[in-house]
Amino acid sequence: MIDSDYIRGALSHLEAHQRPFAGASPIRLAPGLSDAEISLIEQRYQFAFPPDLRLFLQTAMPVTDDYRDFPDWRSDPPAIVNQRLEGPFLDLWASIRDIPDYWSNQWGERPHSNDMALAIARQYLTDIPKMIPVYRHRYIPASPALPGNPVFSIVAYDIIHYGHDLPSYLHNEFAVPNPYSVPTQPREVPTWSALVR
Repeated sequence: MIDSDYIRGALSHLEAHQRPFAGASPIRLAPGLSDAEISLIEQRYQFAFPPDLRLFLQTAMPVTDDYRDFPDWRSDPPAIVNQRLEGPFLDLWASIRDIPDYWSNQWGERPHSNDMALAIARQYLTDIPKMIPVYRHRYIPASPALPGNPVFSIVAYDIIHYGHDLPSYLHNEFAVPNPYSVPTQPREVPTWSALVR
């Protein structure tokens, strides 16, 4: 489990080193979320933060002037938050609907009928883990509710691991020094892991 010293160092690095790519908005640190704010967010949006992301957001909350960057859990309008929470699922559904060879082998052979394929996919997507936005199109699964979940990059049907856990993600995206051993394999996350290309 990551500790508070690492989190404080990671947040200081984010603020000091700023932009991960040209044109990105400057990063500033807002006060961390309180227990009451975390509870309200989890009730409102029907998920639980994994413990490592929760610790990160309760230490300080990185924000920018671009609402597409880090979610501002305190100030972003609920419509924007819901749009970001629903985005990965809607992209996944559109890819299954519109791309004939987009399919998970775990679901068996894709039927020739698109309507039948969508009916099968709907069964498998009923309990798909909710993805929590971390930064832009990078997401961490809400379940399992354990530290160490992988971070996914999800753009339509292009789903990849962008970090095997939160520290390796922060290293990959923002060059935050990572004092921890990177897991040799990312944790399996139902449906999402099977769709990584």
